[in-house]
Amino acid sequence: RATGAVRAAVGEARLQPAGQTRDRTAGAAATMSELEEAKAYLEGNDLYSQLSEALLKVLTERPDNAVEAFRQVLANVEKEATEPTEPIKAANAHLVEKYSKGIARLHKSEADEEGEGENGSEDATAEQSEETEPLSPPRGEVLRDFESDMAAWAAAGIVLESGEALKLHLSLARLAGADTSIASLRLWGKFLGRHGVYFVAEGSGGEVKGEEDEEAEQAEEKANKFNYWVCSFPGDSWTLLPQIRPSTVVVARQIRRFLTGRLDASVQGYPAFPGTEKDFVRAQIALINQECAIAPKSYFTFEEGGDVELNEEFAMPAAADLMGDDSWEQYGSAFSAIGRVDPVISEDEEGNEVSNPPDWTFTPLRDVNMADWDRRVYPRTIPEASGTKVVLRSRRWPGAYAVASPATKSWTNFYVGFGQSRNEIQFTPPMPPPIQKEADVSGLKEQEDVVEDPNPPENAEEVEE
Repeated sequence: RATGAVRAAVGEARLQPAGQTRDRTAGAAATMSELEEAKAYLEGNDLYSQLSEALLKVLTERPDNAVEAFRQVLANVEKEATEPTEPIKAANAHLVEKYSKGIARLHKSEADEEGEGENGSEDATAEQSEETEPLSPPRGEVLRDFESDMAAWAAAGIVLESGEALKLHLSLARLAGADTSIASLRLWGKFLGRHGVYFVAEGSGGEVKGEEDEEAEQAEEKANKFNYWVCSFPGDSWTLLPQIRPSTVVVARQIRRFLTGRLDASVQGYPAFPGTEKDFVRAQIALINQECAIAPKSYFTFEEGGDVELNEEFAMPAAADLMGDDSWEQYGSAFSAIGRVDPVISEDEEGNEVSNPPDWTFTPLRDVNMADWDRRVYPRTIPEASGTKVVLRSRRWPGAYAVASPATKSWTNFYVGFGQSRNEIQFTPPMPPPIQKEADVSGLKEQEDVVEDPNPPENAEEVEE
C-alpha cells in the first residue's frame, strides 16, 4: 500500500506544473520539520510513550466507542506509569524508619534519655513504647583501637565512610555496655549478601554463649573461644550467633551458597545443612579463621598441655622481615574431617584406644603457606616511610586481609566479602550416595501354599448345596 501511494503521488506530481510541485514539496518539508519538533517535545515530557501505548491498545482491542475507550486506556497507562514506585516505598518504609531511629539512638547520651523520660510528652512516650529495650550506656575500655583498625582497613583498600565508621564505633561500645562480662571486642569484618549485609563483631570473655539445644553438648570449648555478634547496619540490634558445632562445619565445607542477609533463612543445598543462616554464618566465620587468622611469628606462645598465650618478649619485626616467607603463623582453630578440633578417642573390641580421625592432633599454631597470600607494602610509593604497613591478602579466601604496622607495633585480621572460598576447579555439588543393593533373599524360604481348608464345614451336605 505504501509503495502504491508513493507511485500515485509521483505520477500526480508529474501532471502538475513545476512551480506548483515545488510549492507542495516545500510545504511537505515544513510539515515534516514541525512533526519532528512536536515528536521531540512529546518524548521529552514522557507523553509520547503514554500516547503510543494508549493508541496501541485501542488498535489492538478495536472497541465500539473508540473515543471513550481511548480516554480509559490513557488513564490506565498513566496510572501504571506512576504506581510501581509506591509498593517499593511502602515495603522499605519500615526499614528506613528502623534505620533512622537506630542511628539517632546511637548518639544519645544517658542525660538525653533521662531528659526525654522526664519530659513526658506524647511523642516521647510513643517512641519509647515502640522501642523494644533501652540502649545500654557505651563501654569503650574493652574495644580494640578502632581508629588503628580503620587505618589498617584503608591500607588494604577497604575504606568505610567516616560517618559509618563513627556509627559502628558507637554501636560496638553500646554492645560492650549491654554485656559487662565481655573482656575484649573488635570489628571482625563484614559479609555481603543478596538482600542485606552482616557486620560481624568478635568478643572474648563473658558467660554469654550461643543458643542451647540438643546438639549444644557437641560444641567444643576450643572451637568457641570467641563469641560473634552480627547486625544489619550501625545502630541495629546485635544478634549473638550460636556456637559452632561439628555437623555445621562438615556440611559448610561441602556446599557453596550466597548469604541472603536474613538470619532465619533456610540454607538449601545438598547435603542438607543442619540449621538456618545464622548457623551457616557462624560456620563460615570458623572456616575463614582456620586459614586466615594469622599473626606475626612468635607473637603467641604455646606449651604442650597449656593454652595459647601472648609472648611478652615479642618484638615487632621490620616491614622487610614481615614480607618474608617465614614471618607469619596461623592461630585460628583447625578443624578435622569430622568438624572437630580435638580427635574423638574411643576403644575398639580389644580395649585399645582409637583416634578418629586417625593421626589427627590439635595444633594451635601452624606455619602459613605464603603461596596463598599476596604481599605488598603500603604506601607503595614510599616503602621506607615511618608509617609503613605490610598488607597480606588471601588468595584462598578473597576478602581476607592481615595488616601489620611496625611503627605502632600492632597488627589485625579482618574480612570483607561474600563468604566464598576460591577453588582452582569449577565447583561441583557432591553426588548423592549410591543406591543400595537389593536384599539377599537366598536364605529365605517362601511359605508353602495352603491346600487344605483350615475351617472345613461340619456337614458335607452344606457343601453340596
